Amino acid sequence: MLETIVSYLAFGSLGFAVVSAYLQTNKIWQRKHIAEVADSISIPGIAVEAIPLFFFGLYFFVKGEVVGIIDSAIWLTTTTIFILIGSGAWVRGRRGKGFWSRVRSSIANERKEIGALARAIVQPSSREELVALLQALAEVDGEVSDSEIALIQQFSDEWGVKVELGGSPPPTNVSTRLLNVSNALEEYLQTSPPEQQVVHIEELLNMLVNADGECHEDEQTALGELTGLITQYLSEETLAPNYHVLVAPQSEDQIQSLTVLMQQSKPHEGAGGKGFTIGMFHSRPYAESICQEYRRLGYFTVVTDESVNAD
Repeated sequence: MLETIVSYLAFGSLGFAVVSAYLQTNKIWQRKHIAEVADSISIPGIAVEAIPLFFFGLYFFVKGEVVGIIDSAIWLTTTTIFILIGSGAWVRGRRGKGFWSRVRSSIANERKEIGALARAIVQPSSREELVALLQALAEVDGEVSDSEIALIQQFSDEWGVKVELGGSPPPTNVSTRLLNVSNALEEYLQTSPPEQQVVHIEELLNMLVNADGECHEDEQTALGELTGLITQYLSEETLAPNYHVLVAPQSEDQIQSLTVLMQQSKPHEGAGGKGFTIGMFHSRPYAESICQEYRRLGYFTVVTDESVNAD
């Protein structure tokens, strides 16, 4: 009794197979004459799918399984139609060619594109931002070594990004170079890269600073801040920067010059006078480097942590 019921259900399922095959084929059949539609069909992919279908059909034929034979015939017919459409049988300008000629042409075109998906997985979508980050980090110590150029060139070539290395010298201002690095990383992180990719980027940054066999002080300072930014990005909780660089102008002239210099920042009242927050950073050495640069310019500058009340 059970076997009879299952047999009827199996025969009934053939109706679903026919409907499914029809809906899939009908969708593309209406567009079979469009070259872009034909080119979007992977003939090798369809052929690979047809191989097990054929052998399953042969197995069911030997066993005398009618349901299996019909089901295999349905899908083999569907794959045949897809192969014909993919070969451009109905595309104007291709009809005069023989079937195998059209198939070879389709496979040749597909061979040029076969690595597109793999490249999309391996290569980051924010390639330009990453190359800019590598370049900024290489310049942070005031010079770019041949080994650093070679490493950046290797990745830029792999990612298909044009970059000019060894041209204009890096900025002579230490704080400018340090800020360029953190800004470059923030621009990359704003593209919302996947977390696993960011982890690998952290490894790449360490590789770059050690490319010439030594890690300079400015590179160590930059790495400390970059690590903090990356940790903040990867953390499920919001991690606020730990260190603030504050400037307290000592004269009206300094207030005016800082107002021009700090266009994105407004002076705030505190500690009996006006002050400016230069920036908020994740590592003290990085904050101290920025602080020292402003001290050289004659400004009274301090580094404070979050626990200090600026008011």
